[in-house]
Amino acid sequence: MASTNKTSKGLSQFLGSDRLQREDYNNDMKKINKELENILTGEEIIIIIEKERSDNLGELT
Repeated sequence: MASTNKTSKGLSQFLGSDRLQREDYNNDMKKINKELENILTGEEIIIIIEKERSDNLGELT
């Protein structure tokens, strides 16, 4: 039996009587990977902030 329940993020949540299924695990890992790819790194955030500051300074002159 696959996972009986899902978390609020759609990940598998198993009960003691559930059998872990590779398909459930792989689907969960795909969801997690997709979310991680959408997270900006600190370096990317700094680049965005610096660009916005530069753009704003250009508007003031």
